[in-house]
Amino acid sequence: MTSFNHLVAGVVLSLACLPGLTDAGAQGSTAGGGNPAAVQTYDLARFAPPAGWQRSVSPNSSVMYSRVDSNQGWCQLIVYNSLGSAGSLEQDFKAEWQDVAVQKLSATGPSGVTDIPAANGWKCRSATGTFTHGGQPGTLIFQTFSGHGKRLTAIGLTNQKSYVPTIQKFLRSVTLAGTASAAAPATAPPPPQPPSPAARSAFQFTSSNFDDGWTASVQADWILVQKGTSRVYIYYYFPVNADMRPPNGNIRDNLWHRFVKPRYTIVSENENRKTMIHEWKEGEAVDRQTGERVYLAMVWDGNFFLAATPDRDTSCRLFPSPDALIAMNRYNKFAVAAADVVGTWQSGGSTTTQWYDSVTGLAAGATLAASGAVFTFNRDGSYTSVHSGASGAVVGGMNTFQQEFRGRYTVNNWQLAATNRYQGRTDTFAAHFQAVHNGRLLCLNDNQGGRYTLVKVR
Repeated sequence: MTSFNHLVAGVVLSLACLPGLTDAGAQGSTAGGGNPAAVQTYDLARFAPPAGWQRSVSPNSSVMYSRVDSNQGWCQLIVYNSLGSAGSLEQDFKAEWQDVAVQKLSATGPSGVTDIPAANGWKCRSATGTFTHGGQPGTLIFQTFSGHGKRLTAIGLTNQKSYVPTIQKFLRSVTLAGTASAAAPATAPPPPQPPSPAARSAFQFTSSNFDDGWTASVQADWILVQKGTSRVYIYYYFPVNADMRPPNGNIRDNLWHRFVKPRYTIVSENENRKTMIHEWKEGEAVDRQTGERVYLAMVWDGNFFLAATPDRDTSCRLFPSPDALIAMNRYNKFAVAAADVVGTWQSGGSTTTQWYDSVTGLAAGATLAASGAVFTFNRDGSYTSVHSGASGAVVGGMNTFQQEFRGRYTVNNWQLAATNRYQGRTDTFAAHFQAVHNGRLLCLNDNQGGRYTLVKVR
């Protein structure tokens, strides 16, 4: 009910305080209230709202006409922005009912589903539903148009049956322009945005094109992964400090507030695909910079991912679960140039196991395993790599090793070949860079069990 409270309760309460809508101003009026005003337009729609009703516009979202009367009755008439068609009236109606009636209003229905005549090559379907607000039942009358590659919905909401004729009259007045009135042919889908230009970098390769149609580019604060009008922002790692954790709110809401809301005007929000494991939030929004209406999905699992798609259906298809969005990290992958690997790169890690006697419960010692690798690539094509490690009991039983290789190396975008490896052979590593803030990690895999994620140390 959160979305509905935002949509209905916030508007109604504010209308009750406007001049001319007090009890005195409402005296002598019928519940339906007001003669039709002059025909008005919004998006593709033309309609005749009742005269004297309060008009409010949510940019790139909807226009609404509202009235509150002295009997605590209220009514809202809303026309939403047009969206791309899902392909048929049946599909468009289902999508709009889900997004508007179910997600925003928690309405039941639809009932009385009827196809009604519409002009200019459009098709139209009407239905009714019910909802509850403040413990009182309400009536929803719902109307979706489909055609010319677009869909558009108009609705009426009220808590008084006496307003139903006014809603019906308003919805009958709604007509949509034909293709000649559109700025571009209505059947043409919105053109894909070109990949954003990559940020300036000391590295040769700052973008990647993948066989499945996705592209990735290195930006100042994130990696932008894009396909058509769908975009994923893979943020570089940042610490989540105490001021973003309980008791200072939860991580999810703090991330949404600090990173999402400054860039987008939020229209609705929910957590429908949330799991117990990940911090998740999603909802409709408008890009503050471009005015584009998008559907957002955000997840944090130690790293922060934000997806912006044209609509909810696309979001659910591309990212049916938080794990699917997190898996987009696989596109943080950029080719390697020979000049970019020159220097010393290092990796390492360790693990410790504490042992206890199963009978006495007393400590029985600890074992440790640690390993590290240092690769140095020189400008003249020579290299050295040193591999060292230790394992065994922490006290009195540690075994160590060190192995060094020297040879020549060559780089070819996604491969690095090194001579004189184990037993004198030449190993060909699968190689790529992973972008991090102001730098790269060098990832090497010899496909024989040797995998290294290396950071440049000099």
